[in-house]
Amino acid sequence: MSSIARIMVRESLDSFINSYPPLATRVLESDDVVDTLNRNIFYRMVRSMQADHSLIEPASHILILSRNIERLADHATNIAEDVIFLVEAKVVKHHALNHHR
Repeated sequence: MSSIARIMVRESLDSFINSYPPLATRVLESDDVVDTLNRNIFYRMVRSMQADHSLIEPASHILILSRNIERLADHATNIAEDVIFLVEAKVVKHHALNHHR
């Protein structure tokens, strides 16, 4: 998850610097992967905490970390949406990505 978010940040900045919407579109597509991973981590940590109460503290830390990585990916997505708007004058919301293609 962190590797994908790191790539998303790099690609969103590269797409901005180079005014290159195809790279920005790739960032938008990657956000779905990070969101899914974040959801999966959440459910796994909740199940772990329910099964073993001694895991509540470490699992809570993992939940916070996962959420912050997901937010980083969201910021990269916002940059990518702005690149598409600046270069192509198209308003692209991530939820409407399929309409952009």
